[in-house]
Amino acid sequence: MEEIKKEELKSNIKRGIKIFFALTVLVLFVIFFLTADRNTLTSLKHFSPLHLIGAILLWGVMAASDYLALMVFTRGAGKRIRFIHSMSVITMGQFLSLVTPFQVSGLPVQVFYLKKQCGIDYGVGTSLFFIRAVSAFIIFLLSAPFVFMYAGEAFQNPLVKHTTRIIGILIIIGVILGAIALAKPSLFTRFMKGKAGKFLNQVFEFRKTFLNFFTKSWVYFIAGLLLTMISFFAYFMIAPVLMKGLGIPVPIIKVLLFQLILRFGLLLSPSPGASGFAEAGFAGLFYSMIPKNLLGIYVSLWRFFTSYISAIIGGILLMKFIKET
Repeated sequence: MEEIKKEELKSNIKRGIKIFFALTVLVLFVIFFLTADRNTLTSLKHFSPLHLIGAILLWGVMAASDYLALMVFTRGAGKRIRFIHSMSVITMGQFLSLVTPFQVSGLPVQVFYLKKQCGIDYGVGTSLFFIRAVSAFIIFLLSAPFVFMYAGEAFQNPLVKHTTRIIGILIIIGVILGAIALAKPSLFTRFMKGKAGKFLNQVFEFRKTFLNFFTKSWVYFIAGLLLTMISFFAYFMIAPVLMKGLGIPVPIIKVLLFQLILRFGLLLSPSPGASGFAEAGFAGLFYSMIPKNLLGIYVSLWRFFTSYISAIIGGILLMKFIKET
């Protein structure tokens, strides 16, 4: 790999995988140790095969609609990518987000992949992932009022309440800075040295692609947004389907809202892929709804379908890409 150092990337991945496994195994062990009993395995044997199939199908819908959304966004930018490339670049990002902090470290590799495999310039590639993030942000923005209305019941601890407010403020600041950079990228040139000119050209290319997309390709954005909504809907339905499969009554609204709260809280998790935080947070939120002896199994199944499957696929494809590049 040219722009990305192979050995450094491999080293970071290996270190991230070790941290991810250590935190995940530790948290799951603690959850199982505190909740499992002699009836846990017996209860698992009665898990409904129909609901297991339902969870698998929901994962398929979640993944496929996400891949199709990126293809639509790319078409709107005047480029084309195949389904296999869309699947590869997204799952690689999911794998890297799982083994690196703050869930954003996959972007450079994803943009590089689009350049090498699809001939898409870095500025255009970056704008595509920004557009993809905007579509997800719009969905979260629409759901935010419901989350904050319900957060009081979910988080009674004052410290947690204040933390969620701080996260919200940081997100707002990030959006404002991003909007300024998009509208006036030249304002940031004074902070650039060395290869600033080349970098600035990519910023202007990003800006051009982004603005052209929303002025000339709004139909593609709407179509991609709808596909993203389908992907999110399938994601959020996995938890209630698994709950139903374990024979537990499903308060559907509460389950959906708790997952939204968790997604907001994990955005700035410092651990690789929110490992440990995701499992512990999910267990903490659903503790009152899930029988104690089934909590560990429920958390493991939820994490497997919502994160691990795609990350495993992405890890295999990333290793293949590194080897061939």
